[in-house]
Amino acid sequence: MQGSSLVWRLKQNLTSQVLPEDPTNVSLSSKVRWRWRRYYRHYLSTLAWHLRAETNARKQESNRVVNELRENGIAVTDVEKLGLNGDLIRNLMKECQSLAESPHALAIGEDRHDNISGVKKSFFFRLLGHDTICVDRADIFSRMALDPILLSIANEYLRCYSRLTRYNVWLNLPSHEDPKSSQLWHRDYGDGVMLKIFLMVSSVNKENGAFSYIPCTQLGGRRRDLDPPVIYELGNRQRTLDEQMSEVVAESEWVTPSGGPGTIIFADTSGFHKGGFVQSGRRLLFKAYYTRWICMVGCTVKINDLGDLSHSRSAKWAARRATTFF
Repeated sequence: MQGSSLVWRLKQNLTSQVLPEDPTNVSLSSKVRWRWRRYYRHYLSTLAWHLRAETNARKQESNRVVNELRENGIAVTDVEKLGLNGDLIRNLMKECQSLAESPHALAIGEDRHDNISGVKKSFFFRLLGHDTICVDRADIFSRMALDPILLSIANEYLRCYSRLTRYNVWLNLPSHEDPKSSQLWHRDYGDGVMLKIFLMVSSVNKENGAFSYIPCTQLGGRRRDLDPPVIYELGNRQRTLDEQMSEVVAESEWVTPSGGPGTIIFADTSGFHKGGFVQSGRRLLFKAYYTRWICMVGCTVKINDLGDLSHSRSAKWAARRATTFF
């Protein structure tokens, strides 16, 4: 009886953290297989991480980042404090700047009409494109996303070998409109815990699209039940205006980090956040998204050859695609 109760609690805990519905237009048996493949991969990655033989090379700053993430859902640092590879950072920023000036990158990165929400973000560009990022050999962008220090933080926070679900270069320009879509307060869904990093390539402040966050509203935080008033965009997506959020959380408690190139924001975006409302200038950043293997968000990264990263167990786990794993 005790064993059955344990299994039941395990299932309840797991399914309670999966927020979206299963895929539609597929058979029941396919749905069951789809869900349980992710459960299996999640528990295998968690077990492998806890049994890892690798030494824990995280430094004091990395420890601080993880602790702040667990408490507040957000942590801010920079590349020097974390000890990231200087040559890698310089080359990454150079490539990001080149993309931001490339007509081809702007053309493929232009935001598409969202058939779900009906909102097109004309101010927003994904400079590596919208489709699955497929590279034959790890390039500067995938190397950044698979950096061992960043992965160690993601793994520690997620308590498993994390999956690199997405990465891209984001460019935000002035929209000359009222804030909309992701420029308004919202949560991200897909799992009960997730991690995004935003590495600033340009200086960022309130005037050019700084990221804002309500501390402790991540799904494991003490404010996880925060329920502010909402508006509904097309597609019935819920967003919260600044004046509505200020009714439940004082503006003085909102966190809006600013900083120069090299500033890094770590955020569990299951908490309330917004960003990208540029009034002047532009916002240019590199973004990576790490999840557990149980996450329902589709993976849009495929790296065929990790090269010299293949010796890293964390990198090998992170780079495996859900569609080809086992």
